[in-house]
Amino acid sequence: MMSYPDIPRVEILDLLPSNTIFDRCLDVGCGTGSTSAFLADQGFIAKSFGLDTDPAIETIASKRLTYFSCTSVQDAIGSIFEFSPDLVLLLDVLEHLSYPNLVLRDIVNATQDDCIYLISLPNISHYSVLFPLIVHDRFSYDPNGGILDSTHLRFYTYHSMLQLFSDCNLSVEHVICNLSQPKVLLPFKKLMSRLPRFCRRFFTTQYIFALRKITTT
Repeated sequence: MMSYPDIPRVEILDLLPSNTIFDRCLDVGCGTGSTSAFLADQGFIAKSFGLDTDPAIETIASKRLTYFSCTSVQDAIGSIFEFSPDLVLLLDVLEHLSYPNLVLRDIVNATQDDCIYLISLPNISHYSVLFPLIVHDRFSYDPNGGILDSTHLRFYTYHSMLQLFSDCNLSVEHVICNLSQPKVLLPFKKLMSRLPRFCRRFFTTQYIFALRKITTT
């Protein structure tokens, strides 16, 4: 049974430079390939290479992507180097890995210097995690997904995300905050995006980053 939502991540369009066509897009944890297929339909990418370990999505992903390999990213580093992507998608991936810093560093080392990386990570500082923890001493995994998805192995605050990227020789160019607030605050939804970052982090479920490799001249 396919366990992935067949929904493209359309919000990442805001992080891509306009009037740019990427020759080779690496989609790690591609699922059904819906996001790369969407980017191709929108004219942003020419070729795509998807990696995923779930054999249930191999048939549909192989039809949507230029290349697809049912393998882990760790076992595909050589293929990534040969593919030489100029765009890398790591959407909802790193938090599922035992050693995300090592995997990300390997990918960065296998890609060209002008490559753009789009990375999304859930935010452990969200109020829905902090409130039960502080008030009720509860930290409960959720089998239905979300920030405390039962398959998540790593957890990040905004600061520790930046540290991860710095350790992997990446610099942030742009960031998107996916906001979620209690129902009582819904009438003030438009004001949420104007909050200082210190306050906004408590209502951010996920950050999506556009990054580039730090190069020395």
